[in-house]
Amino acid sequence: MMDGTMPYDVYNGDYKAHSPSADDMEKIAAWIRAEGEVTRELISSREFVYDEDFLAAVLDDLRTLPEHRVSRTRYLSLVNLYYGGASEEAMEVCRQGAVKLLNSLTCQPDPIMYEKLGPGNTILRVNLDDMGWHDD
Repeated sequence: MMDGTMPYDVYNGDYKAHSPSADDMEKIAAWIRAEGEVTRELISSREFVYDEDFLAAVLDDLRTLPEHRVSRTRYLSLVNLYYGGASEEAMEVCRQGAVKLLNSLTCQPDPIMYEKLGPGNTILRVNLDDMGWHDD
């Protein structure tokens, strides 16, 4: 915005007639700084999730499953979002979005269920049998 290349529609037209005011730009900059501070505080309050933590959670979970479910169980990690500063509300939206995507890949009449596990509930467990997927 400061160099006149944003917003794009203004850039292609008469920038001076439609450009944001200096006050508008300062308000936007203050909003961005405030969001960054909130995200920084959220990230600093969370314990870092190492690969070993992820793998240990998956292994512990696999040990609790019936033997016939183990080979068809898959895990989806949302650790990058968690440690990237996503709020718990945003994490839940991402979990639901992941399940919606997985449900779009099945012809089963009932929606698949998932289990949350691991540090910060950042790992989702699904089973291919529940999705109606077969080896063939």
